Amino acid sequence: MSNELLTSRKDLPIRLFVKRIINDIIHWHDGIEIIFVLKGSIHLSIGAETWWLKENDMVIHNIGETHRIHQTEEENQLLFLQIDTKFFKKYYPNINEYYFHCCSPENEEGNKEKFHILRKYIARIVFTINEYENSNEHQIQNLTKALLEYLVEHFDYIRASEIKNEMQIERYERIFEYVIKNYMNKISLQEIAKKEHISLYYLSHDIKEKSGYSFQEIITALRVDQAVKLLLGTDKKISQIALECGFSAPRYLNKYFTKYYNDTPIHFRKKNKREKAFEKHEELELSVAIENLTNYLHDYKGKKKYIKETKTIYLNTDSNGRSFHHTWKKDIYLGSAKKILMTNYQNYLKEMQTEIRFDCIKFSGLFEEMDAFHKDTDGNHIFYWNHIDEILNFFQKINIKPFISVHFVHLSNVHIDFFNRFLFHCIKEYGLKEIESWIFEVPNDKGYEEIIKVIQSISSKVKIKEEKIPDFNKNFLYDTIYMAPYIIHSAIHSKNPLDFIKAVDSIDFNKKINNPIFHGENGLMTINGLKKASYYAYYLLSRLGNEMIEKEKGYIITKKNNDFQILLYDYEENKKKHIEEKFEKHSFFRIKDEKEIFLYIRNLMGKYKITRYELNEKHGSIFDHWTAMGQPKELSQKEEKFLNRIVFPKVTFDCTEKSNKDLSIKLKPHGVTLITLEKLYE
Repeated sequence: MSNELLTSRKDLPIRLFVKRIINDIIHWHDGIEIIFVLKGSIHLSIGAETWWLKENDMVIHNIGETHRIHQTEEENQLLFLQIDTKFFKKYYPNINEYYFHCCSPENEEGNKEKFHILRKYIARIVFTINEYENSNEHQIQNLTKALLEYLVEHFDYIRASEIKNEMQIERYERIFEYVIKNYMNKISLQEIAKKEHISLYYLSHDIKEKSGYSFQEIITALRVDQAVKLLLGTDKKISQIALECGFSAPRYLNKYFTKYYNDTPIHFRKKNKREKAFEKHEELELSVAIENLTNYLHDYKGKKKYIKETKTIYLNTDSNGRSFHHTWKKDIYLGSAKKILMTNYQNYLKEMQTEIRFDCIKFSGLFEEMDAFHKDTDGNHIFYWNHIDEILNFFQKINIKPFISVHFVHLSNVHIDFFNRFLFHCIKEYGLKEIESWIFEVPNDKGYEEIIKVIQSISSKVKIKEEKIPDFNKNFLYDTIYMAPYIIHSAIHSKNPLDFIKAVDSIDFNKKINNPIFHGENGLMTINGLKKASYYAYYLLSRLGNEMIEKEKGYIITKKNNDFQILLYDYEENKKKHIEEKFEKHSFFRIKDEKEIFLYIRNLMGKYKITRYELNEKHGSIFDHWTAMGQPKELSQKEEKFLNRIVFPKVTFDCTEKSNKDLSIKLKPHGVTLITLEKLYE
């Protein structure tokens, strides 16, 4: 006898349950509710009207719509599906003003196909939740979104009516929204007709023709329905309720309330509050609904799609390994040399080297952007090495080798002479052996053969590569969890390292950017230092050993001395390689359940610490945490620090002294799990 809040699981947009109703009270919800009669029959009162629902009948209760279930002589089993509309406001901003007209005893005749399809959607949701206790929230969100789309298209009171003209549909949506928000005030059809620039006569007759009710009857029904809620949900006086609902005096509330409910407001309140004590229902298992819904599942491919995938992996610790080179960590791209002089970028790179340790860092603009040479008043060249040395000294400090792009806008002899002096300066400061560990990238253009000669003149051991201009197309997958298994799969199974990954995102201020935090750049960190899922993919890769025992699609097993590492990942190659900014991430990915992997470890010798890292949408994906915050376009420094502190792969520990150890791993969709076995010495 009150407003029932739809307290669903935080990550799910629905509540789903089965009940046997013995005695019910008048109530309403802050979301949409679908009732499906699985067995027996009921009488259902919606507002002042009552319907008889038998097996297989269904009805939708709109937001705030008062209703009550009455038991018949037949024992009933009812399926309740309640939709929390806040999950879908980004698709339907005005969803709370939608009115769905769906009552199978009233309007299924002539609409059998529509109701049949609607039952299919409900059956799929029930099947998925019932079969898989830990159903992925995005599976359920996608299925519920599909159900809601179908309701909007085929059961929305306005769109499912005979109105086919889009302009008329928009007009009646505006009118309906206006009425819902203002029925408690003094409003007139003349006022609305004037706002819509149509005649009062036409609008009045059109509303009556299309709805079966006059405008005043609609307003009165809304006011009476609100009065019911205030009578049962509050202790307000009748006079106060009358005014709040839009009646000019209590006698008008009494008049129309008695017309609708054949009872006075005072007696209605007393009677229903007494009945509250006799409310009774019995909770049933959700599985009882499956038998009644089987007929709607025979063509559902999801029955196969949601079957949990399992895999068995054996690790014999006596197995010999072969050399495994971490080619994926050969280099990382930074971009402009100027960034390296900025404190925040230095902090980003320090942390990256502490946790991942790349071999080289590729950058450009070391010479022209640093203003390293000028002419004095006599025309002589003066060289400034301060900024260049600051950059190179920083690289030495964090133990990463420079990968220098040698490129001048208009190459001349002056530039060649400058580059020659630069090399001799570096030999003096850092030593020839250090320079031989660097990489120089030179364009295959006219004149640059002289640059190559200068490099070769100091040592034949210095590495020279032909310039390769990176292709940094925007792709909004770069920000998501999808990148983690993609990077790991490529690192393990590709002979060439990934050469399109940046250390940190950059922004082209000459182009329109809708969101400065995530905008499809391929950095491991956002421009404000937030670590993406791709960062943690490299983080986990860096913990692999230097010998490979076994690898297959979806996993690799390595070792280092007496320690072992098992890296598991759920990679799905998608033909849609590139997506635009306005995409619904979870509808882009194939709906699927987690995988269960059984890992059998044999012949361990001694005591081992077992560490498990789990990277998935909930743990380590900054994009998903940002999405949960409502996708804000700006973050405070406090929020950035907080996100960087809490967004990390989930880490758990175990220990074993047994020679054999069996593990069960639940691998989330597009997730990664690393298990390390570290031998403990007394």
